[in-house]
Amino acid sequence: MPPAPPGKPKAARARTRAPKREGAVVKEVAVVESPIPTVAAPAGRKHPCGETPGIWTGDAALAEPLQVSVRRAASAQPLGLAVSFLAGWSFVYGALTLAAFMGVLGFLGGFAVAASDVSGGQAVLTILWTTVEFAVGTFLSVLVSVLLNPFALVPGLATGVVATACLLLGHAALEPWLAYLQGCRRLSVEEAGRVMPLASAASHGVGLNGRLPRILVDESHESNAATMMRHVVLTEGLLASCSDEELSAVLAHELSHWKESDTVGLRLMWYAGWPMMLVDTLGKLCVMTGNTILVIFGYVVAWPAFFLVNVVISPLLRKHSRETEYRADQAAVAAGYAAGMRAALEQFGDLEAERRGYRLTVLATHPPVELRKERVGLQSYDG
Repeated sequence: MPPAPPGKPKAARARTRAPKREGAVVKEVAVVESPIPTVAAPAGRKHPCGETPGIWTGDAALAEPLQVSVRRAASAQPLGLAVSFLAGWSFVYGALTLAAFMGVLGFLGGFAVAASDVSGGQAVLTILWTTVEFAVGTFLSVLVSVLLNPFALVPGLATGVVATACLLLGHAALEPWLAYLQGCRRLSVEEAGRVMPLASAASHGVGLNGRLPRILVDESHESNAATMMRHVVLTEGLLASCSDEELSAVLAHELSHWKESDTVGLRLMWYAGWPMMLVDTLGKLCVMTGNTILVIFGYVVAWPAFFLVNVVISPLLRKHSRETEYRADQAAVAAGYAAGMRAALEQFGDLEAERRGYRLTVLATHPPVELRKERVGLQSYDG
């Protein structure tokens, strides 16, 4: 018998030869009683976070070809992708920045006029009028010039396409090292003995037929899990606090995210607006210095980026993120983990912060727990 191909668990090898001895019934039993997948990591492909000795803990791979994930993201969230891309790589930021500078000049000019010629309420109106006139007029002038010559956008948009593709490909290639730098580690033998059989069953439940991303552990004591492009990360707090039934439901939820390439889509939309994210971050750093000149520079230069990121791009991304959470919950329930999903959501609900303010409502990545339970029919009413 030739050896199993690299990365394929022994359990799968047993399923392929069992029918020759005892038929299809034995094959079904072998699937149900699937042991821990044990296979050495392929030579030359050691993961930066380490390899669990003698136990297969998933492959650090995408669920589907990257171009398929990109098409899926574009069809699922065309508005978010278009807005993020145009804000990041077209004339929008430049026009808003120029409008900001002209608005400051208008404010200073209006203040000078008001100080010399008018007083009281009329002075305030003069300052407001000149500020708005300079800012809005400048933005509209840029907009009209672009509409008259739309081909001027081609170089910037072409650069954006290439840069977005490079950033997404680079992130996918470097994700194992990024996970390592974020403090993730491999599963211990004891953890793998518990997690991998549950993950294998959940994989079949959500339609992955045994395929798994690399499963890693974050040493945080919070009860949480996350799906990356090529990995699923479980916290130590989750492993310590969840029963096997709850952990199976969480794994099915996260594997559904991986199967649908949800994280790839969100990364795509984020990188499409990457210039805005960079300018927004630099502006905040300038403000944090406390230096008067840098503070003024940060506010004037970065406010368009701050507006586009926090008022336009992020709300669209977070809305899409909340929709993917509902879908992943439904996938876990459809896979047969309704009871575990309910228990896990109730556990997470106890840890959920109060949803108040813009950041915890509009920019929330997850829906409220009670609404998640309601969406998948897990609420109970004792009235």
